[in-house]
Amino acid sequence: MTSPDGIIWTARTSVADNNWHGVCWSPELGLLCAVSVTGTGNRAMTSPDGVAWTGRTSAADNTWQSVAWSSQLGLFCAVSDSGTGNRIMTSPDGIIWSARSSAADNGWYGVCWSPELGLFAAAANTGTGNRAMTSVSMFKFPYRS
Repeated sequence: MTSPDGIIWTARTSVADNNWHGVCWSPELGLLCAVSVTGTGNRAMTSPDGVAWTGRTSAADNTWQSVAWSSQLGLFCAVSDSGTGNRIMTSPDGIIWSARSSAADNGWYGVCWSPELGLFAAAANTGTGNRAMTSVSMFKFPYRS
């Protein structure tokens, strides 16, 4: 659904009837990106306008819960609550996704980017004493100005 004011919403057609969980906007790419917990090989989709969506091949058929965009890194980052050693995927364009190692195989449910700290941070709903992780050691990309 889309809304110009956050009050009135219009239903839109997704590329698949997946269970879409996370969505974010990249102003640099002019692109929305959404991730899903269901589907086979199509757990990501992108749209330039929120109306027309294109299916994308996810790095794995994990249950992708959340996605965030980093303007400084020029990178989408998604987190999952399933998979073995691959509960993160990244993409510079929302089209090509690469699997990344997570700090632990916890149930990662949320991710965000902090430009002030220069890192992604993720939170999980499972794990013992390790339900948060940051990307300090995972991504070594130079900042873009």
